[in-house]
Amino acid sequence: MSTTSYQIEDGFVSTSAGTSVLKAALAVDVLDESASDTSTASLVHTPLHKLRAGRSELSGRVFPRADRFCSGADAVLHVAGHVSSNVFEYPLLPTADSAQTQETKRNARARVVSLEIRPGAADAVRGALAVGASSAALIPSQTLPMFLPSLFQLAQNAATSAPAVFHVACEAIRRDMAVASSYEPLYALQHSGALLLNSASPQECHDLAVVAHVAAQRLHKLLVHFYDGARVARELAKVETLTEESLETLAAIHSTAPQTGDVVEQVQSVMDELFHVLQRQYRVYEYFGAEDAEYVVVVVGEAAAALKQAAAYEQMLGAKVGVVQVRLLLPWSHKLFALALPASVKRVVALENVAPSALTFQRGLLTQNLQVFFQSTYWQPVVESAPVVVTGVYGGVFRNSTFS
Repeated sequence: MSTTSYQIEDGFVSTSAGTSVLKAALAVDVLDESASDTSTASLVHTPLHKLRAGRSELSGRVFPRADRFCSGADAVLHVAGHVSSNVFEYPLLPTADSAQTQETKRNARARVVSLEIRPGAADAVRGALAVGASSAALIPSQTLPMFLPSLFQLAQNAATSAPAVFHVACEAIRRDMAVASSYEPLYALQHSGALLLNSASPQECHDLAVVAHVAAQRLHKLLVHFYDGARVARELAKVETLTEESLETLAAIHSTAPQTGDVVEQVQSVMDELFHVLQRQYRVYEYFGAEDAEYVVVVVGEAAAALKQAAAYEQMLGAKVGVVQVRLLLPWSHKLFALALPASVKRVVALENVAPSALTFQRGLLTQNLQVFFQSTYWQPVVESAPVVVTGVYGGVFRNSTFS
């Protein structure tokens, strides 16, 4: 019997077996009692969505795509600039745009306006929505407190106003003055009524920005699309993007297609329908790992990809582990999460990208949702006892973390 530990150090994780994968951490000890048996090391997707995108107005159309070498922030700007009438940008510091960002702004169909950050800065967005112009705003998470009054009001009036999406780059300043990622400012939106949609990579920034704008049009809800502002927003990668014509066509198709019903299920419906457009299937709760997993990590954010690799490695050793990537943090659906989580789970680790001090006096949003879920009727009739829920943090807001 052996124990494998993971250590995060400057964005990388090393296992005691000598395998290196990107940043990851399983916050529990995994005992590989059958390390020599690799026959069970198969990776399965959540049975939740053996749904395929149904026939729709999108099925009979062709949406050309093109590869771009860009950052997550540029991918978001590319989408927002062609599916909205106005794009309001609120830079934290008056820095010069890169050549690629300048080109993206020049080619945008929308009017791109750069504004100063100050109290009442969101009045420009409210004014544009009041005259029926769909709008997008790009803001850093440090300035979110100045936008809170307007965000609460926009969320309450979303049913009768033009669609709006706020793209939030989440970052924080560490004690050593380095920039790190933190989702802590989003806690203030817990009771606003806004939808919180997360992207974990530059490719997801593009794809889920499309999902956010389409969902905002169809559901008449305020969408807050958030992502890691320290790495994902700046990381350059090859991103398969929709062309300008594809984005404008997509915006026109969905502008007159309202939907009603459960909000989370409608967001999943949008993801299913956009499979034909994006050629990638997304899920609000995506499970990856063993069907009979006993240890499951539930995570929001950029650590999900590395955790999936760690789970694959552990499965090769015979461990019963899995990972649930949460893309829609709020609102929460007990029904869909129950379909994603294996009934065999005994211990759940909720990994949140916040500073440890944020969890001193209150539980994180993810932990709160999980604890309520395991006491709900969606779980209790299936399993007699609820699993142990452990809270962990990642992101290196104060220092590199080690889990073993």
